[in-house]
Amino acid sequence: RRLQAKMASVESRKADKEIGTEEDEIIDSQPLAQALWDPRVPENFKTQHLPVRK
Repeated sequence: RRLQAKMASVESRKADKEIGTEEDEIIDSQPLAQALWDPRVPENFKTQHLPVRK
């Protein structure tokens, strides 16, 4: 049982590292996302008014 627990722990850490590398790839793509926020909103752009609950 200890061996099984140890193996599960090792596999979990390995999976966490793989997820971490995927997050790094996402962070690398952020400059593209920033380019979408840079353009100014046209002055004649009208937003929809959402209902407000009181």
